[in-house]
Amino acid sequence: AMVRALAAVAPAAAADLQVKWPNDVMVAGAKMVGISCEGHGGGLCLGTGVNVLRPAREVPLPGKNRAAYLQDYLPGADEATVGAAGDAFLDCFADVYRLWQQRGFAAFADEYRERHCLEGRAVKLTLPDGTVLGEGTVAGIDGDGRLLVREGAGLHPYASGEVHIL
Repeated sequence: AMVRALAAVAPAAAADLQVKWPNDVMVAGAKMVGISCEGHGGGLCLGTGVNVLRPAREVPLPGKNRAAYLQDYLPGADEATVGAAGDAFLDCFADVYRLWQQRGFAAFADEYRERHCLEGRAVKLTLPDGTVLGEGTVAGIDGDGRLLVREGAGLHPYASGEVHIL
């Protein structure tokens, strides 16, 4: 939904938008969107942050992704662009959510795979506390949206974790 919304608001960015499993939207190797998705009491809690406008003063964070901004793909972007991006996301999310309820991840698997930026990359998966879950080469996404990582002779599916590109 977020990729679709950003592509609608800034068509110049559409071809460059990629998904970094499980929850980031990247452009040219930089992070434009972070998405938090957690299950709570049988429901889903979703939060998202989009870098729309470049701040007057950027402060790089060591060990973190470089930031990308929608403004770089949308000349003349201003405060109204923030609302337009939010509105576009909500419209796309409503459509995507209905389809997800009916068909699950399978409805989006091909589109996700087309934009997935980790294929063939060496990665380490960790928990937020730093515990290492696995390390290997990304071999794709399965039908349930799990990250497939080749570790030695085995292929392991991961349903969650923080991905660090090695």
